[in-house]
Amino acid sequence: MSEELFSELYADVLSDCPSDFEFSDSDSDDSDIRPSKRQRRILSDSDEEWNDIDIVPSLEDYSRNSRVPNFECDPPSIVDVIDSFFDDEFFNLIVSQTNLYHTQMKDLHKNSAKTLQWKEVTTNDMKKFLGLL
Repeated sequence: MSEELFSELYADVLSDCPSDFEFSDSDSDDSDIRPSKRQRRILSDSDEEWNDIDIVPSLEDYSRNSRVPNFECDPPSIVDVIDSFFDDEFFNLIVSQTNLYHTQMKDLHKNSAKTLQWKEVTTNDMKKFLGLL
């Protein structure tokens, strides 16, 4: 069907539509609603889909540098591993957001024992809390 004929057909159909659409229960027929047909899965038992010959894919050389750190000491300590993946900027962000959250919430819980005992969190406190020190 050409695009011109297609647009004429829809323009003609749309021109018959009322501009103010009103819906009522009497306008619809249950006979207009058709249940959707469930598609059946076709399973094949044929051996034609399988190959006995293993095909080895051709892989291109990977030229980018890996971001995995190379440790010089054997074996590296937990602190060295954590520091290589999470820098001080990461922990400073967590600490500052934790302290900011406390500042925002302390007015809601003025008389709470935890609020009265609060001390600003440090980077070492956060690492200890996460079990990294």
